[in-house]
Amino acid sequence: MKATATAHPTSDTLIGHGLAPGPAHPRAHLMVHDLEFSYDCRPALQEIRLTVERGDMVAIIGPNAAGKSTLLRCLTRALRPRRGVVLVGGRDASRLPARQIARQMGTVPQTPETDFEFTVEELVAMGRHPHLPPFAGPGPRDLAVVREAMRLTAVESLAGRPASALSGGELQRVAIARALAQEPELLLLDEPTSHLDIAYQVEILEIVRRLNRERRVTVLAAMHDLNLAAQYFPRFILLARGRILAAGPADRVLQPYLLREAYGVDVVLTTHPVAGSPVVLPAAHSPLTAISAPSAGCHPEHPHDRVILVTGGARSGKSTFAEQLASRSGQRVVYVATCVPGDEEMRARVAAHRQRRPPSWTTREEPFDPGAVLAAEDSTDTCFVVDCLTLLVSNHLLRQAGEDSPRPPDYDRLCTSVYEEIARLHSVLQGLQGRCILVTNEVGMGLVPEWPLGRVFRDVAGRVNQLFAALADRVYLMVSGIPVQIK
Repeated sequence: MKATATAHPTSDTLIGHGLAPGPAHPRAHLMVHDLEFSYDCRPALQEIRLTVERGDMVAIIGPNAAGKSTLLRCLTRALRPRRGVVLVGGRDASRLPARQIARQMGTVPQTPETDFEFTVEELVAMGRHPHLPPFAGPGPRDLAVVREAMRLTAVESLAGRPASALSGGELQRVAIARALAQEPELLLLDEPTSHLDIAYQVEILEIVRRLNRERRVTVLAAMHDLNLAAQYFPRFILLARGRILAAGPADRVLQPYLLREAYGVDVVLTTHPVAGSPVVLPAAHSPLTAISAPSAGCHPEHPHDRVILVTGGARSGKSTFAEQLASRSGQRVVYVATCVPGDEEMRARVAAHRQRRPPSWTTREEPFDPGAVLAAEDSTDTCFVVDCLTLLVSNHLLRQAGEDSPRPPDYDRLCTSVYEEIARLHSVLQGLQGRCILVTNEVGMGLVPEWPLGRVFRDVAGRVNQLFAALADRVYLMVSGIPVQIK
């Protein structure tokens, strides 16, 4: 499953979601483009875009009512989306016969049906219906497939027992066996471990992982238990309020600031002592705004030092050092200035910066949306210098509230507005092909004027610095013109 970012993501997308046309992704097994669904005019899914490659094993996570089950039901055509396209193997699922969809997709619901007194073998054999001619019974090959599905899920010994006599774990294994009897290439599971004790949970997920590894069955499963999912699923889709908030490897999606945004609770991230997978633990509640910074020890690594953060107090030499790093990169340099010259001193400093930059550099002055410049200019041979994130914060605060406003600002509204802009830049950086050197003020090392927005600025700028420090591959702290690498 690709997790590439779009140039202009939605405001609540921090990492982005994969989307690419079929020819560019020959291994794409399932592709969803702009899927939307509503219950009685109440939006349940909005702008869903994702790509699942053949052989992927992907967990869909998110709070209750986030849209996990609805998404799976739209993929299987149990629900008809209001708009959007679902491609299975490169073909539009809405144009395929139901029997053909059933041959390609096997589904395991949250609660398998036990209303009728079918035996286990009869239930599993129902998975062969999409392969049988009308009014025909199963042939020798069909029976062989049924027996193999029962063997793989360890329910052979239950063949003659009625489904109503099974435990929850046994019934779930039977449901998986029935799905396997369809001989699907794609297996969709809706909370397959719900209401099961830990032994059955592990048993079910071991079966699913074995099918993925040995049979190359592509797996897409809605999961509630984040820690259990992290041990078995290498890739995640995080849903919140009917949208994809993040998608990609487990260690990139299971980040405290993303989980806080989705679930509304603070968490602490650590590592499983045996499996090495991320472990999410609840933290004591503290008031946070729309984005809180991820733990610096759990950030995803980016190849080739794609993101570098240079921070320090006022006049610490951070911009000069960032320019030196860019000069030594050997790449084409695009300098993105976020400054709005508001007085003579600032105009003089901006002019000095321009004179210092080599004439071969491209300068883009963008005080509000540097992410748009990065998206437009991005290439593997480009090195960006974005100077400065702290000014980007103040630009948006001032535009929203006004510098001389005598009344206390609406704190939450201002923070949310700024975070939406920061989220766009953060999302672009996740999918950047080139390199980006970010410059920011370390607000704790210098004085912040007590203007009406001072308190908001200090809080937002500090959190933004933490957010991008966690994203960066390297972080330099400038102390009296001396760079100290702290990450």
